Amino acid sequence: MNVNGNMVTNTIDILQEEVRFYRTLYTSQTNNIEAINTYVTDTTVGYNSCEGVFTINECKYAVFSMQNNKSPGLDGLSPELYKHFWNNIG
Repeated sequence: MNVNGNMVTNTIDILQEEVRFYRTLYTSQTNNIEAINTYVTDTTVGYNSCEGVFTINECKYAVFSMQNNKSPGLDGLSPELYKHFWNNIG
């Protein structure tokens, strides 16, 4: 099915729909920074249940303590990705 809900049966059209689907799926979207800041400011559950602000060393220890070849959450990103890109995302 294409974006208009029409059935596609031609091989070329099917491949074009696959490209469109995955290009859309993996294209970054601009986030609303104001909405994110409001959410973080108004969300106190996580903060109140912590002992304080996380340090970079605590986060790094947590990441590098994860077992490889596992998917830690719904995002499907493995610990290897976080370890490999730690200098960029740490």
